[in-house]
Amino acid sequence: LLRSRSEQRTYISPGIPVEVMDTVGCGDSFAAAIVLGFTRRFSIPATLALANAVGAATATGRGAGTNVADAQTVLQLLSRVSQDGSASPEHRLATQQAINHLNSSLS
Repeated sequence: LLRSRSEQRTYISPGIPVEVMDTVGCGDSFAAAIVLGFTRRFSIPATLALANAVGAATATGRGAGTNVADAQTVLQLLSRVSQDGSASPEHRLATQQAINHLNSSLS
């Protein structure tokens, strides 16, 4: 959930189900991805899709500091969402944009 004051709009992006090992650092990882999206001028929906994937990927590891999401896990989660037939077309588009942004950041 993200509120844009300039657009007077609230954006909602569904979470990504994962097997949770530890929630330490998930909020920090989510917030870091929001900052990344903002500073790189990603769309708000793509930023939320990325942040959800980064937070979810962090939850799959154990331990503070050592379980920060790695790019490969984030990409796998985003790919899974982009292929999910139950996701809305808008959410699949935002997810694909997040994949494209992440891939371009890695190259």
